[in-house]
Amino acid sequence: IVVGERLFVVSEPADVICINASDGKVIWQVSLSMSDVIGKAEAAKINESYQELTRQEKVLRKSFKQLEETDPNREKIKQQSAAIKLKINAMKASYPIGRGSSTNACGTPLCDGERLFVTMGTGIVAALTLDGKIIWNRFVEGSRLGFGHSNSGVLADGKLIVQYKDLIALDPATGKELWRSQSVNPRYATPVVTEIGDQTVVVHPSGSVIRASDGTVVGNAKVNSSESTSVIDGGILFGHSKGSVRALRI
Repeated sequence: IVVGERLFVVSEPADVICINASDGKVIWQVSLSMSDVIGKAEAAKINESYQELTRQEKVLRKSFKQLEETDPNREKIKQQSAAIKLKINAMKASYPIGRGSSTNACGTPLCDGERLFVTMGTGIVAALTLDGKIIWNRFVEGSRLGFGHSNSGVLADGKLIVQYKDLIALDPATGKELWRSQSVNPRYATPVVTEIGDQTVVVHPSGSVIRASDGTVVGNAKVNSSESTSVIDGGILFGHSKGSVRALRI
């Protein structure tokens, strides 16, 4: 995104970068890795456990492929592998490890004119000043999508709305959780914000219309998209729904 004379991007492995828009020079660069957020010692411990689990699963998978279909050990190894996969997925949900083929560069930064908000693929969300000072950062939760996280945060009713598993409203000033909704499953696409009457609502890619003040589902916009974010212009929402494009007057 471009804010004034500055370009803000997120980049692998876990960086937020501010670039001078006129000449391309890097003004500042901040890391938001697991180590930066939860500490080096704890991150090293988690990484060690994660790497050991993935090593064990790889060995079991290789052994399974080498066995004949009639081998009695085949089912036992399959069950052991499945049990380790559950542990791996539990770690991905509980720690900022990341998931699938998604990267930290999938989500687009967001700016309110004074603060920069980023949603990393690992489940880390942060607010920074435009000069690169971290205001707050926290691990929210891991993504449940097969290819990993890609949607971006949005600002609605004075709240930062993000989604990895649940739809969550955070206080932009502190990162504190304000409400959480389990009524909509995450998508790769990003929700959009609009007004209905005197209320601010978030239109989810699934079509659900959610009241921004408390996370209550108040309607359905009759769009249903996984990857494609809807657009609102002139009081009309344009969005995909199962292969067709629809225009709905808000």
